[in-house]
Amino acid sequence: TIGYTSSGAMVTTRIVNPENVHYDPLKDFDQLGLHVFFPTAFAVQESSPWKTFDELIDYAKKNPNKLRVSTTGTGSTSHFNLEIIQSLTGAQFTHVPFKGGESVITALLGGHVEMTFDAVSKIKPHVEAGKMRMLLSTSKIPDLPNIPTITELGYKQELFTSWFGMYGPAGLPEEVKKVIIPAVEKAVKNPELKAKVEKMDFVVDYKSPAEQKKLAAEEYEKASAIAVKVGLRSK
Repeated sequence: TIGYTSSGAMVTTRIVNPENVHYDPLKDFDQLGLHVFFPTAFAVQESSPWKTFDELIDYAKKNPNKLRVSTTGTGSTSHFNLEIIQSLTGAQFTHVPFKGGESVITALLGGHVEMTFDAVSKIKPHVEAGKMRMLLSTSKIPDLPNIPTITELGYKQELFTSWFGMYGPAGLPEEVKKVIIPAVEKAVKNPELKAKVEKMDFVVDYKSPAEQKKLAAEEYEKASAIAVKVGLRSK
């Protein structure tokens, strides 16, 4: 009756694999509130010569397609972000898509790629162990305030940050929504729960059902345009 699901299911999957998505996320569900964002980061080995995102971009522009970037797959949120970065900066990278899991990280640690674009929660332990360095994050991380976002570096377009929210089937009775929606908001904003979730390097940022629907619609339009541009879909 109630679903807790991601922007992948509600935005990107229907763009990349429409034949597998037999639903319209905006019409077939009632939004009940957005819970949390999962920041991803652009990271390199600690031993790499690039100390900042700008240094990396400068090198990449002078050496097109020389630098390899691992992501969790073609059509993933990280892949869309890589395309945005290339469009904004003029740099060109070689995309190395994996099927998710730890292989994205181990490819960088093993020197098979020069960079990775993956979840902050997966990268951070390797940063703390002195093996990796984050150069950019898709949104601000409370305990990593020195990692910049792309807009903080002067670029005009934000990157996608994956999110999770609550959904019900379309047409939920108003008397039901009047109970569920305030309960979701109260749970999301609970200080004790918020602190526990943010210790896992996620960002708790409640959005109302209307804001949740608007965000999904806007991200769908932006990601669709990128997909057409890079040949993931024809229109």
